[in-house]
Amino acid sequence: MQFLSEVMQLSPGTVILISIGCGIGVLVLMDMLPNPMLGFAMLPVTILTSMSFMQLMIRLELFASRAFDAWLLLSILSSAVGMAVGLIVAVLVGRLSGRMTARRHNALAPRLRVRHVRLGNPAENG
Repeated sequence: MQFLSEVMQLSPGTVILISIGCGIGVLVLMDMLPNPMLGFAMLPVTILTSMSFMQLMIRLELFASRAFDAWLLLSILSSAVGMAVGLIVAVLVGRLSGRMTARRHNALAPRLRVRHVRLGNPAENG
């Protein structure tokens, strides 16, 4: 619980940058998803995962919080990690929903006997 409260205390600039990165990624992936609503459900997952990854990197002291380039690089990296986790979740949900729906079995169409009728003068059709 303490970890989640620390995640929510990230700086507003970091949260905005991560949200923009994840939003652009989800927007690109929404065309490839079987259900576009899955993209809207994927966005909070990606943002929370990215923020959690960012907080984990801060806790492990893998970057200097005073250096702007390290902050920017880590924010972009955490957005990419969040997108990867979100994509994995989307694939798993898609597979599970595909297994829960009934499969359609195409029945063979009955053969119809159609009589061809020629219109016009029979002498012209020759």
